[in-house]
Amino acid sequence: MAPLPLINPPLQDSDFTLDISGVAGLFGGDEVVEATSSLHLYKGRKYRGWYNSPGAYVVAKYFGRIADSRFWRGVFPGEWQDPADAFSLDGKKGPKYQAVLSGTQMITGHTGYLLGKFIREQPGKDLREANQRTTEPTGVTIVDIKSVKNLDNLFVPSSLLQLLVGYFTIFSSFAAAIISLILFDDRICFAAIVIGTMIGGISSLVIGTGNLTLHTVYTPAPGSPPGDGILIDKEVIILRGSEAHVNAITKGRFVLDLIGKPKYHIIGVCAALYFAQFIAQLFLIPLGSLGGQIMFLASFAVAYVNNSLLASIDRDAIQTRLLLQSVDLKYSKFKVPNRTMATIFACLALKRSKTEINECPAYADYRPEEMLRSLLPNDTTVWNTWREVVLDVLHGRKSEAYFADALNDPRLADLRTDQRNLLRTLLLDARAGYIKYQEFAKGTIDGELNFLPLPSTITQGIHIFAEQCVVSSSQSFSDEKA
Repeated sequence: MAPLPLINPPLQDSDFTLDISGVAGLFGGDEVVEATSSLHLYKGRKYRGWYNSPGAYVVAKYFGRIADSRFWRGVFPGEWQDPADAFSLDGKKGPKYQAVLSGTQMITGHTGYLLGKFIREQPGKDLREANQRTTEPTGVTIVDIKSVKNLDNLFVPSSLLQLLVGYFTIFSSFAAAIISLILFDDRICFAAIVIGTMIGGISSLVIGTGNLTLHTVYTPAPGSPPGDGILIDKEVIILRGSEAHVNAITKGRFVLDLIGKPKYHIIGVCAALYFAQFIAQLFLIPLGSLGGQIMFLASFAVAYVNNSLLASIDRDAIQTRLLLQSVDLKYSKFKVPNRTMATIFACLALKRSKTEINECPAYADYRPEEMLRSLLPNDTTVWNTWREVVLDVLHGRKSEAYFADALNDPRLADLRTDQRNLLRTLLLDARAGYIKYQEFAKGTIDGELNFLPLPSTITQGIHIFAEQCVVSSSQSFSDEKA
């Protein structure tokens, strides 16, 4: 015989019920998926999944596609997803990479995307002057990759905010279950909350038990030249380093190994449990009392807040920190007033000194012609002439003063007046870029920066989560101010 409640259950005479069973498995599913995407980025997150979370049906369908077998394809239709892609830890495309010594041209992957995004967000040193021609200000960054470490189990520590909200969410689910049983004498809603809590905790442990690593070509072919090259995007990023080191950016990818590899049947079981949770709550909740239903909904509300906070985490910023645990690099970033200056700056940055050429003869194979064509592909008489003048200076056949005197060269006598005016403008840009790089090479200007510390997860979480609550009119006003 069940024990009698300590007090008369409130609302026991009410005929009103909350018919929330139809949306219980759908509401908040996207937030759960987004929150779970950062599960492997934080140490200990897998132990904080013991709460009754909404969106069981959506979660079941999404993670069921990780299991790789015909049976699971029938239960959860859809294309199979690699774990790293399913958790949005890999799979994005980065900028185009062009090597200057090996001739390699390729679209970079996730690590190239992360580096490119991070560089774009940094201010750099502004080299623009008032009397210079400005078209589209361009960032040009020199990245020197010093070493690459093959590290396993990459993660960052959880913040205090995550710990507090996570444990409060766990407490809320257990409290809601106990109150629904003791205060409202509702064993049905008590069971529904407990089922959701147990399935969430077990699945979080199973799915969260994985090893996140950075995979790249650590050992290139013997005799491979250095990997110096450029990432071509809205900004120009110069990569300098050995082939093995540069590979971490151009060919690197994050790999997530979960338990149950290679078929991941146990992930399919967890997805089936989520689906069972959806079915159980679909039938149980309408049978509960109003008080028990309110407790069930309260546990959902707290879980939704927690999931929304976790979903607001900037995974790219966290993965950039993880990337830097494996890749040791330094960079110098500058802002120049136009693409022409950026091109000259890049070509000079890729030209190695005589000392470096003596240490590694492969550097002598550098030919800036391809870089000029890639960064400024204009195929006109003026641009072709401009490239010829620039190459004379870059190869040392002419001095820097030739930028100003080239129009007096008899070879250019056939140019029309308008062509000469345009060429004069472009050569002034080239000379400005040449002078600025020489100042940098001599240490007159310093653009070297360490990677700025990323915002703490506490501040970041509060800031991003608060932004979600700002009304759209405020967002529009901010956009206009920007």
